[in-house]
Amino acid sequence: MDKELKNQITKWLKNDPDYNSGLALLVQACKNKTLVRNLSRKNTPKNLSKIRWELNKSIGNISRSIPGSADLKKKMDSAGSTASQAGEKLSEIIQTYPVTIQSIIKTTGVLSSNRDKLHRKLKEIPEANTADNIAKRKEIRELIKESSDLLQYLYDLKNRFFTEKIVPTEDELKFPQAIKKAPKVTKPDPIENMSEAELLKKRTNVRSRLTKKKNKLLYQSVSKKDKENPMPEGAKREHLAAQIKTDEKLIKDIQTKLDAFNKTKRHNATQAKGRS
Repeated sequence: MDKELKNQITKWLKNDPDYNSGLALLVQACKNKTLVRNLSRKNTPKNLSKIRWELNKSIGNISRSIPGSADLKKKMDSAGSTASQAGEKLSEIIQTYPVTIQSIIKTTGVLSSNRDKLHRKLKEIPEANTADNIAKRKEIRELIKESSDLLQYLYDLKNRFFTEKIVPTEDELKFPQAIKKAPKVTKPDPIENMSEAELLKKRTNVRSRLTKKKNKLLYQSVSKKDKENPMPEGAKREHLAAQIKTDEKLIKDIQTKLDAFNKTKRHNATQAKGRS
């Protein structure tokens, strides 16, 4: 990364961050184009936080290891020290940190190790989509997601300490409660301010999209086939079924608004006829 871009990122992080300018910097700094494309879709507090994270990481402000541990390892190796001696020295460094940071470092190690074991278990499940295999995959994926959420939460707390010198509180280490209390972004109503013409167009598009999704569920194809070939049970099917449910609700909401438009037009027509 060139020095000018790094300075621009540092300046953006220090000032009140503007979403669009942060995104523009991320386009230059991040190699993950899919991530950038996803973040460009909507300006939300969660996405802004992700941009801050990625930009901090791009200039070296974020590390999932203990600051100084890599340099310490190099020095100990060059001095011919044993692994146990290096470990003892690292333990001494950790003991100088606040109690909550020590707890985070210990817990992330255990969580990361357990998550690796879960990934290995997931790979050991046979590929056949039997009811038993599907249930096992679902259970393990849920445990992996829970571990990942906790790890990300702890990494954020740890890096906040090393970059901003803010010591995590005991309450912040009550993981499930802390995650549940995280502010949720309320999605705006996509049809709230649409005109009647826009609603009609939206309904047509959603109906077309819904038909394709239902076909994928029944035929594993966006178009109808002569013979049914249902999508196997699993995470992909559950995700698609959830999308279908969302689209069906959206069509009902659109129809409710269209009915309201028609009611208003009939009312206005009746009043106009009465005055004539």
